[in-house]
Amino acid sequence: MLQLPWDICVIGLPVGALVTNVMLIDDIRDRHFDAMKGWRTCAVRFGLSGIRGEYLALSAFAYAVPLGFRLWLNCSAWIFLPLLSLPLSYKIARAVCTFDQTKDLLMMSPRASYLALIYSVLLALGIAIPVH
Repeated sequence: MLQLPWDICVIGLPVGALVTNVMLIDDIRDRHFDAMKGWRTCAVRFGLSGIRGEYLALSAFAYAVPLGFRLWLNCSAWIFLPLLSLPLSYKIARAVCTFDQTKDLLMMSPRASYLALIYSVLLALGIAIPVH
């Protein structure tokens, strides 16, 4: 059986956190419908403050991880390239923490998906550029 090295799996964690945030935005947006249907999504179970806290925690994790990569995986300083996407992340997080109506959050899912893509590309570049 083929096994991936542990560092490859670890490198995917911040990207997974940002992709999870896309689903959390959808949960916030659809929470009233989900509650009517009896679906126990995170937004229904923990309310707006709980899911917003989860969103912010996953975002903070994604942006803190490059520091860990620099320290523990001996990546070059280029590993900090994903931090260039912080302004977009901030705008999305601000909207997620401010709005709760479907119409206000409708465009946040595509923007969060775009953020995950930008972050992923910058992370890949940061990993690919060798340490000198």
